[in-house]
Amino acid sequence: MVHLIPQRYDAMTEETRTTVGRQLVDLLALAIQSDERVLTSGASTVRAAHLARIEGFVRRNLMDPDLGPDEVAAGCGISVRYLHELLRDTNTTLGQWIRDTRLQAAMEDLQNAGDRRSIGEIAYSRGFPDQAQFSRAFRARFGVTPSEARGRG
Repeated sequence: MVHLIPQRYDAMTEETRTTVGRQLVDLLALAIQSDERVLTSGASTVRAAHLARIEGFVRRNLMDPDLGPDEVAAGCGISVRYLHELLRDTNTTLGQWIRDTRLQAAMEDLQNAGDRRSIGEIAYSRGFPDQAQFSRAFRARFGVTPSEARGRG
């Protein structure tokens, strides 16, 4: 299949070229790295690779407050239905996973002594359009306010 890409390159749209390139890079990265989730997963290697690609896409797009199933599925080249099927095996929803990933990234930002951004700027950079919503979610997740977390860093 990969050997057909150069033969069909000129017939591809720019968007298709970008998508194919991104998927080839992801595939190569999976082949090179020794990701324990891929190597020891009870799921098939293809499913584990899709989950790793979903995780990477979400992490690269945390700033997008509208990040959801449609965007993730399109960015990973899979259907929304298959996305939900993959996540069902992880016992979490995409929304929960995105929120938890955003909150963990924000915690790391807050504890980074070199990060001088305001709490609102950090919240926004991690996809929370509203600082009050961010603070409530942060406290519910970690048991401390963002200000308290910053003081511990």
